[in-house]
Amino acid sequence: MKGLKIVSGSLLLGTFIVLPITVLAVKESEKEKSQNGIVIGAKAFPEGLILGNIENKMIEHWTDIYTEFKPGIDGNLAPNLFNNGNIDSIAEYSGSIYDNYWKKPPKGLEKTDVDKFTLDDYNNHLKEFESTKNLKIIMGNELKKGIGFTNSYVLVSKKNDFPNVNSLNELFAQSGKIGLSSNVFTGSGILNKLLDISEGKPYDGNTDHFESKNRLESKGWTLRQIDQESNKYNLLSKTGDSGIDIALGYGTDATLSPKNTTAQFKALNLSDMNDNFVSYEAAFLVRDNKLEQYNDIKLKNNKQSSLLKVIEAIKISQDEMIQMNFDLSFGYDDPSTPEVESTKKTASQIADIFLKSHNYFEDNL
Repeated sequence: MKGLKIVSGSLLLGTFIVLPITVLAVKESEKEKSQNGIVIGAKAFPEGLILGNIENKMIEHWTDIYTEFKPGIDGNLAPNLFNNGNIDSIAEYSGSIYDNYWKKPPKGLEKTDVDKFTLDDYNNHLKEFESTKNLKIIMGNELKKGIGFTNSYVLVSKKNDFPNVNSLNELFAQSGKIGLSSNVFTGSGILNKLLDISEGKPYDGNTDHFESKNRLESKGWTLRQIDQESNKYNLLSKTGDSGIDIALGYGTDATLSPKNTTAQFKALNLSDMNDNFVSYEAAFLVRDNKLEQYNDIKLKNNKQSSLLKVIEAIKISQDEMIQMNFDLSFGYDDPSTPEVESTKKTASQIADIFLKSHNYFEDNL
């Protein structure tokens, strides 16, 4: 080739540019890995990091597929990362898929009807999403067959409070203090929705702060706005005027762990809230072409299988996810002792412990 000579293990371009052959080889190798591997993303919060590590470790342990792990992803950016080819898989939630990826209601429903979706609506909706976006939601044939837990909105109280309350209607028939985000759209919108549900009305999207506050006070409740998410459990732990009785939380909040002996909380099981809030079922979202590429592979135990089956095998219960979130968020083994740096576990270590203790690395996949 004119102007290109091999000189002592280098490529000489003209007379000025010298590129080591090893550099070109590495670049080609990285390109080959990208084409013949899978990029696993992990969202930038404890649960997202744990799930990303679990998926990555399962693929690494059972297959020879090259994996690249990208932690710390902003959940709002994940759809663009898929579109741009920057990631091939990430742990997601059914509600997030609707909110961030699809934003299109199931056939026969308007977008404002999102909280009227039934399980069948969601199944049909997500199947349409899959066929359009070339992404697979790994949850078998039904939504509930995903990873195995939900991270939907819940109302949290101290463990022994509100013992016989089973609905929002019954909850607001009592009195107390509720803590919600100071963000107008998040806090006031959700509060108006909770009040509408308690009164048997359809939610109309109202986010008026003063209206929600006045409606709440007319029922004998006081609203306390919370600037930081982490403050809500500190306020729940307090009694009297300095604390709150109810806070908006998530189904796998770390503080719901029974290991949290400092202050034990519970998620209220409110039937009308469960029926009217979007479900956030956890599932791994994977690019179709990667599942097709690794549809017939030999595992390290010499069994024929597929990438789909390896990821499908990951099952985590509600309690297990709460416990892992607690271990990562609180950072020590025994909550009755002061936090000690040396006992902290990383998301990678917690994933290893889960997989090994549940025999995921045994010869039975």
